[in-house]
Amino acid sequence: MGRFAVDTEQMSGVSARGAELSSELTTLRGHLDVAGGSAAAAGESGAVAAIEGTCTGWSNALGGLAGVVDSLGGNLAAAARAYEITDQTAIGER
Repeated sequence: MGRFAVDTEQMSGVSARGAELSSELTTLRGHLDVAGGSAAAAGESGAVAAIEGTCTGWSNALGGLAGVVDSLGGNLAAAARAYEITDQTAIGER
């Protein structure tokens, strides 16, 4: 039977980068929320509604994306830990 190897350090690194990316997306979302809240400065009611709607749509999308990236990072960290535990406890020396 063939053997396979998992680079748990790589998985953990990608997990950490995912957490950073999620944080950056959340920060960007906050900027969009501020921009949407400042839409009244446009003065024109149609422009205000368009700016608010655009900012809200992008903010919601970024919030969802941040959540997915965060979950993926958590799953990668859990998988890396599971592989490490398996290697330490279930696989004999070769």
